[in-house]
Amino acid sequence: MGECPDEIAAAATGNHAWFLHVMVEGVDELHEDVSKRGGKVVVALGDRSHGHREFVIETPDGHRILFGQRLD
Repeated sequence: MGECPDEIAAAATGNHAWFLHVMVEGVDELHEDVSKRGGKVVVALGDRSHGHREFVIETPDGHRILFGQRLD
């Protein structure tokens, strides 16, 4: 996602390692595919009170990516 060798690693920043929020169609199918491929899901797929269905993965370097879909 990016290389900043002189900075604190994303994995060391805990909840501050957010890098990207991606809105998609078919979030359930994407979650299934990511899980089958061994992706590291750190926040389980679920409906959120703000009207989105979401899950979060963590990249090998510690960045977190949220995938969501509106619950319309």
